[in-house]
Amino acid sequence: MEEMPQKTIDRYRMIFNHAPGLIAVSSVPKGGRLIEVNEAFEKSFKCKKDDILGLLHVDSSFWADSQDRAYVVQALLENSEVRDREIFFRDTAGRVFPGLYAGTIVSIDGEDCLLSVIMDISERKQMEEERACLAAIVEFSDDAIISTTFGGIITSWNRTAERIFLYPADEIIGQPISKLVPPGHHDKMRRVLERLKKGEHVKHFETTRLAKDAREIGVSLSISPIKDNSGALVGISMIAFEISGKVRGHEMTNLRGKSGFLEEQSILRQKITKREREVLLMIGQGATSKEIAERLGLSLKTVESHRANLMHKLNAANAASLGRWAVIAEQM
Repeated sequence: MEEMPQKTIDRYRMIFNHAPGLIAVSSVPKGGRLIEVNEAFEKSFKCKKDDILGLLHVDSSFWADSQDRAYVVQALLENSEVRDREIFFRDTAGRVFPGLYAGTIVSIDGEDCLLSVIMDISERKQMEEERACLAAIVEFSDDAIISTTFGGIITSWNRTAERIFLYPADEIIGQPISKLVPPGHHDKMRRVLERLKKGEHVKHFETTRLAKDAREIGVSLSISPIKDNSGALVGISMIAFEISGKVRGHEMTNLRGKSGFLEEQSILRQKITKREREVLLMIGQGATSKEIAERLGLSLKTVESHRANLMHKLNAANAASLGRWAVIAEQM
């Protein structure tokens, strides 16, 4: 068999070492000992190739859960491959991270080897958790929370919006928000849209809206533009607090409870910085740490530091708690 040219070997080695996935090759006949790993593997597991080559792949400390390791071994024995299995791994510093694992038996120089490829999905899982927490906050908020396209088509509608305006979500989503605007109020809404186009936030805008049964309901609206990663306006977020026709200004605040709502706003004013408030508001909009970093021109490490400071200062146990504080900050 003709030997592969050195130029081709060098090309494949470069591809192997610069592949974004974490790649490891183990020699099956020799007990599954590691014989090669790429640079991404070394970086994610915080190890040096020379320190780990020769270790038993299935018995190494890289597996966070012995049950995952047992599953992979059994699947390889039965099918010679594993595809897209979510598994938790542990690096040499003790950090546990989720990965999407694929393994298959291949022949290299006539010897059976296990080719393992791992995609680190830490960021994806964090985004999923943050968005799930945000969705729960929105769904069970005491305020009506509505989002629309910038053209005014309703795209989300929580339970409180259903209770106040009497439209079920499946009936109102896809309809124009103008359906809720009473006659004579459209000019006001256009002025609000002009402010939003400039990137402004509209707070405590007192007006009336139409319910499904044609009743006019007094509401206080806080309206914010929604931007994509490039900063382009893509939608509108609206928080509506129901007030009676006679309740205005400070009376609305009294309804929220001086010992509760005002006290929480005071805590925010005293404890968090302007930059931390910006980060908090973006958390409330569902932005991930990476998206916040890009929009504010900060490093990911700095955003994570702000997030940690917010959780400490506000005694927030999780992302859901931060989301609740973000709703309060939006009303300030």
